[in-house]
Amino acid sequence: MENNTPSVTNDVLLGSHPIEIYLACDKLFEGEPWLQWEPETLIMQLRNDVDDLAEDKLLAVQSVASNATVVLNMALSFEKAVLAFNNCVCVMDTWQPPYVEELCYAVPQILKILRAVHGPNHTFEFAGEVPNYVASVAKYRGWIALPRRLDFASELLNSMNGLTEKSKRYIESKELVDEVREVYRGLDNPTADAILNSEQYKQLSRPEQIQFAKIAGALLFDPTILYRAN
Repeated sequence: MENNTPSVTNDVLLGSHPIEIYLACDKLFEGEPWLQWEPETLIMQLRNDVDDLAEDKLLAVQSVASNATVVLNMALSFEKAVLAFNNCVCVMDTWQPPYVEELCYAVPQILKILRAVHGPNHTFEFAGEVPNYVASVAKYRGWIALPRRLDFASELLNSMNGLTEKSKRYIESKELVDEVREVYRGLDNPTADAILNSEQYKQLSRPEQIQFAKIAGALLFDPTILYRAN
C-alpha cells in the first residue's frame, strides 16, 4: 500500500478535535478499510513519529468510529476515549476519573464521530455501564446538576447524592445550569469573558457566581487550544 499520507505531527493531532481527525482520516484513506486496520498499521501510515498522547488520540478516534457499542456501553472504554480525546495520558489497566469538563467536551465529540460514520439521523444512547460511571465521576468531582450534554447520568447522580428532582438543592443547582446554558446559547461567540460579563452573572451572589463560572467552564472547555498554531 503506497503511503501518500501528508506529514502528521503531534501538534496537528493534539490541536485537532476528534471529529476533525476522523474526517481527515476518512478522506486521506478513502477506499481503504482504515477503521479495521491494526493500530500498528494506522500509525505506520503517518510519515512522522508521534508521541504517546497523539497516538492514543488517533487510535481512540479509530476505536470509537469502528465500534459504537463498546464506547456507548463499557465504562473503561468510554473513560479511555474521554481521556484520549482530551489529550490526556491513558493508562489502560487503571481507572482514571476525568473531570466533568473533560466529559462535557468528549461526549459531543463521540456522538459527532458516530453520526459521521452511521448517518446524521441515527440515534445513539449511552447505556450499560456508562451512565453509572459518569454519575460516579460527577459525584466524586462534587457536581449536583449536570450540563445537558450529560443528562443521561442525571437521575443516577441524584440517587447517589440522596436527592430527587424535587429536592431544593437539586432544583437550585439545575436552575443555575439552565441559566448558564441560556447565556451560552445566546452568544454568537461564547467566551469566558462574555459569559462572566453577562447580566445574569452579575446579579448572582458570590457563591452562585463561583458555581456559574464552574458550569460555564464545563461548556467552554477545549483541550486543543494549547496545541494550535497562533
